[in-house]
Amino acid sequence: MLTDRGGLSTSQVSSLFALWVCVALASEIPTGLIGDRFKRKYVLLASNVMTGVGFATWLLSPSYWGYLFGFFMWGVGWALMSGTYQAYLFERLRDFDRTHEFMKMFSRAASVTKLGMFTAFLLTFFLGAREYNVALTCSLISLVFSSLLLSVLPTGEEQEHERKHPLGEIKQAFRIVWSTPQLRYYTVVLSLLSGILAVIEEYAPLYYVWQGIDQEWIPLLLALGLLLSAALSWVGHLVDALPWRVLMVLLMSAGFVLYFSSSAEVVWVVVGMLFFFRVIAVLFLILEARLQHELEDDALRATASSIPTFLAECIAIVLFGVSALLSSSLEGVAVVRMIAILVLLLGGVFFFYRSSSSGAIRTTRG
Repeated sequence: MLTDRGGLSTSQVSSLFALWVCVALASEIPTGLIGDRFKRKYVLLASNVMTGVGFATWLLSPSYWGYLFGFFMWGVGWALMSGTYQAYLFERLRDFDRTHEFMKMFSRAASVTKLGMFTAFLLTFFLGAREYNVALTCSLISLVFSSLLLSVLPTGEEQEHERKHPLGEIKQAFRIVWSTPQLRYYTVVLSLLSGILAVIEEYAPLYYVWQGIDQEWIPLLLALGLLLSAALSWVGHLVDALPWRVLMVLLMSAGFVLYFSSSAEVVWVVVGMLFFFRVIAVLFLILEARLQHELEDDALRATASSIPTFLAECIAIVLFGVSALLSSSLEGVAVVRMIAILVLLLGGVFFFYRSSSSGAIRTTRG
């Protein structure tokens, strides 16, 4: 759509995505600190405003510079939400003594998000790229609607905390995460899986093309995946009750299925990718929830929550680089097989290595 509507070259499109990654990476931790220093509700509203300005710019100025500004605003808006959103939800639930329901609320919010994306992909499939303005307008309407909902939610009684120099607080947030065994463990696992999830999100459409699936069917396949994600996220809190080693067996099976389905018939190619992506996505939700329960310092909750995302973006950049090297000398499917092997190995490592001295992973909340 960027090439058709904006008249952009492939290199220009690539530069836009590179800008988004750089902006998100550079602003991830600082915006987490903003989420800790100011009322989280208003930081989330600012996130919606910046993202909305970015989308509106694409709508009104479909040129390279318009898209450049829009991607910049989108990147900052995304970073403002990351970390702050989790912290806000956890603390508002705590106001009502319901933190044990965090995973349920967090995963169901993710389910609603996936349903919105599902609708967008269906619009793309049935209306086609020519209705790009419709998709952007719907995105803007959803941001306005979510902002109206957010505006009526409670701000919460956030405690006053003694503040240090911003750089000192960022260092302290890293110390908190790294000096606590359980937090360090969840941060490492979450960062790795989030980085892999980011890569596979980008490669899934290409993977289907490499496997000989007609491009016009890809939006429908992606929409199907989002629908399955929405359903699984809705019951994600039930999956969270499973023992840690069972979750790691699921992770290993996802890598196993993706690897062997890559050389099977097309229907199994689709099934393998759908299964792989859904398992990683629900584990992402579980780890995000467990991280919030382990964090005890509310003064730096949003900053500490941003650390896994920051690390995940670094990991994704490395994986994209390795994938680019592989794809230049091997067939594209080899990239996906590399990711499958990596997930299989990670599942095995985390199956045997658990963070606490007792070997137990906390699964009860409250």
